[in-house]
Amino acid sequence: LNGVDLGVDAGDVVAVIGASGAGKSALLRAMLGLLPAAARVTGQMRLAGQDCELGAPSALAPLRGRTVALVPQDPAQSLPPHRRLGALLTESLKVHRPALPKVARQSEMAHLLRTVGLAESLQYRFPHTLSGGQGQRALLALALAGQPQLLLADEPTSALDPVAALGVLDALAEVASQGRAVLLVSHDLAACARVADRVVVLAG
Repeated sequence: LNGVDLGVDAGDVVAVIGASGAGKSALLRAMLGLLPAAARVTGQMRLAGQDCELGAPSALAPLRGRTVALVPQDPAQSLPPHRRLGALLTESLKVHRPALPKVARQSEMAHLLRTVGLAESLQYRFPHTLSGGQGQRALLALALAGQPQLLLADEPTSALDPVAALGVLDALAEVASQGRAVLLVSHDLAACARVADRVVVLAG
């Protein structure tokens, strides 16, 4: 990647498209300081009025989850199979919002599930019992637990059937309508056309 310059306003969905290997996912991980140690990263990101050097992962670490959060693309790989969804959400709320009382955590967990279009009863389910679309929405709920201002969605519909994909896209649009900025990485032009306010193309 070289010369990437883009911005995402609050309430907007900006889609990043490009061929496989163009560096779409690498861009998101550079923004989070999650690239391998051998990777050379230079540049600057202004996030919620704060300037951050992309080559300094230690400076980006405090922002993860609370200011900027990642929605990965594979629930099967990202959700631990031995823990119920409710336990995962509770842990995320404890980590990112430790001042939240226990009763309020339960209420907030229900709110997060409703926000992404999941029934509250799914908090008792293990990840392997969720459908692909439900698993992807669960990842979105986990990313929202810290109330991030910027959401990075890494090809969230790549492994979903068309109906499930539309549900996830609509959930992302709902998140943006609540005033959050969404950066959506995708190779699906139809998905981008459905939800994106602007499109950025990475040349291969």
